[in-house]
Amino acid sequence: MQNLRQTDGNPESGPILRGPSGKPLDFHNVAYRIVVPTLQRCGVCRKLNDDHGEADHVYKVDESLPKWYGWYALRRGVGTAVADRSNSLAAKGLLRHSSVGTTERHYIKDVRESTLEAMKMLETLCDPVQPRRDKAELSD
Repeated sequence: MQNLRQTDGNPESGPILRGPSGKPLDFHNVAYRIVVPTLQRCGVCRKLNDDHGEADHVYKVDESLPKWYGWYALRRGVGTAVADRSNSLAAKGLLRHSSVGTTERHYIKDVRESTLEAMKMLETLCDPVQPRRDKAELSD
């Protein structure tokens, strides 16, 4: 945060992320001016769609780049990744939610690998605790 303020001339107040006019940065504009064009690169020559011009080939989307689904999808991905590697409280803090319930309900998606690992861990924990029954009890 301090570096952002220093870059902007150390203003005493106002938004940290501001546009050229000094008003808060409009992330919708950032997405469609910077993010989306950056992700639209030619898979053949690696040039951006806007810079492709008259190439000796037809523009083909670079499939190795992620597709842009918006800021909400980005926040949800970050929330899921942080919760998976740390915990829901860390994700709540990073996403600046007042309630961990909001984070868990709307921003953390179930990840199959972590679900399988959790089930294996639960099985391992429960296996020694499970009472052993002898064959006579089972046949009753």
